[in-house]
Amino acid sequence: MTPKEQFIKHIEFVDKPIKCVEVRFEMYLESEVKYTKATFTSPEGEEDIVEMPYRESKNVKIKSILPQNYTEEDYHDFLESIYVDTSEWLYDRIDEIFGTIWFEDGSWSSAFMIWEGNDGWTHYSVPNLSEDLLLVLPDQKLTTKTETETEKEFL
Repeated sequence: MTPKEQFIKHIEFVDKPIKCVEVRFEMYLESEVKYTKATFTSPEGEEDIVEMPYRESKNVKIKSILPQNYTEEDYHDFLESIYVDTSEWLYDRIDEIFGTIWFEDGSWSSAFMIWEGNDGWTHYSVPNLSEDLLLVLPDQKLTTKTETETEKEFL
């Protein structure tokens, strides 16, 4: 799955308004086996033309942001900036992915990569306040008391 496809799938899953995004990734692409003609000359001076197999490969590095207060055009440009056409490549993988999506409600998503083929986005929400914190009035002081056992030392 390409970074753009991962991003869109995650955004549809979270289903919250986006505040801004920063993402950086590196992809490795490799072609099918191709052939080129090569000429070899034997020690006797005879030339032989053979087909040599090879693969093309390339690394794609992308860093892109979607700023706060973005426009529809900014969003479209952002999606295009993280698109990688893999249709002509036999093999593709995301080598590194780092990024954060901030949402309007204060939650966020972080990109993760554990090992090759296991990457994506995880969504985090701001945790709710505990019941203890909700019961504290503004003018109250919060104190914690820890009791330990008293030991006697005999002389």
